[in-house]
Amino acid sequence: MRFTLLPLVVIFALSCLLPMTASADGVLAFGVPDGDPENGWVFGHATGNDAPRIAMRYCRGLEKENNDIPPDASKAQKACEVVATYHDKCWAISSNGSHTEAATGLGWSINADPKESARLATEKCRSMAGKRRPGDCGVKYKGCEGAAGSAQQ
Repeated sequence: MRFTLLPLVVIFALSCLLPMTASADGVLAFGVPDGDPENGWVFGHATGNDAPRIAMRYCRGLEKENNDIPPDASKAQKACEVVATYHDKCWAISSNGSHTEAATGLGWSINADPKESARLATEKCRSMAGKRRPGDCGVKYKGCEGAAGSAQQ
């Protein structure tokens, strides 16, 4: 029986040519029970290799390594899910709630331009709020990732 390395070399060469599946550089996770911010809302944001897992941990408010949802977690923490992944972009979250008043509007956006991201998030918040305090919508959280960070705000 004659053994040849040619098939292995061909397989290796082809695998090098195939596009690599890259993880997102930025991840945004939200928890909005029943899609209504009046029920509360939380978010998590992370960048880097382990961004999806870390963003979910932040969203759920976890400190433990096992990433289990604690039994006393809020409905918002239990509703956390990744809503966006991106590269070289900015994100903004707009809400009309406060520490003493539940939000009736919530919006988020991701865009290459930080000002446009803030504008779109506020527009979505006002749309969700409808006639219930749309003027109170404002950017509560924002950030940029990668090359967009050099043009940040």
